[in-house]
Amino acid sequence: MMCGVPLPRAAGTCTRCPTECRLSYSDAPWQYTVSLHVITDANGLPLGQARNEQFGTNNLVERLGTGLADLISQRLPQVQDEVDKSIMSTRALLAQLPRPPFTDTRSERTTWV
Repeated sequence: MMCGVPLPRAAGTCTRCPTECRLSYSDAPWQYTVSLHVITDANGLPLGQARNEQFGTNNLVERLGTGLADLISQRLPQVQDEVDKSIMSTRALLAQLPRPPFTDTRSERTTWV
């Protein structure tokens, strides 16, 4: 955290770059924005006109949602394995149960199959 501003953290997000914090006084509730000041293209050549790309969020619910989504996607293969094992176990147990009775509606007799 720099200047009280938590930088975005997520899989694939790198914050190891020069960071500039602009602070100003305001009577309004505390807020912040995080943006990238892009001055070169992917090949390192100057863009001519720099651009600011805003990203991240200062909304706690959105930040938590992103973090939880990352955790869920990391754990998904394990969860799928556990679900598959549970389904196979349940099927094996169901196969051991006696078959339900069959009712012949024409004769009103119940017979075991």
